[in-house]
Amino acid sequence: MFARSSQSLTALIFLFVQAKTFLQTYHSQRVSNSARLVENELWAPEETTPAQQHVVDLLLEAAVRDPPELVISTATSSSSPPSSSSASVPPPPSPTNGTTNGATPTGNKKHLQIEDRSYFVVGATLGTLELLLDYIRIVINVELLTTDAMSKIIEFLKVSRFSSSSNSFDSS
Repeated sequence: MFARSSQSLTALIFLFVQAKTFLQTYHSQRVSNSARLVENELWAPEETTPAQQHVVDLLLEAAVRDPPELVISTATSSSSPPSSSSASVPPPPSPTNGTTNGATPTGNKKHLQIEDRSYFVVGATLGTLELLLDYIRIVINVELLTTDAMSKIIEFLKVSRFSSSSNSFDSS
């Protein structure tokens, strides 16, 4: 009985080490991507797509509950193949008719709506929001990494903020 318990503990420790290694690699890649986004930014407001607005809506929803769209389900039917879209953001609701709230005929808007306020955004901000949503998926789906993932999110946001503030004052 002790041997079985010892093997289970060893397996759990191995799983935890693997998960932490994944998170560290994942975080390093996201920080690099964020820095690249900021380096290549033109610092001009961009139109936002309904999909980008949906990312913001999911982030806002995740502040109060786990959005069902971000929960990766392990239950799959034996008669249907697993969907590759379970780990990606589902398509947003289709835009309404007309061009209200600054929407262009393509459905894009000139700003993001966050609660009751509108914000102009640049491409680096849109990319950072999408990367942040990926971190939120980890927090929701890998409870083993919640504490570590939250510290990585804080670090990611600090790095993103520092990079954007130092480049926004660039005179070139």
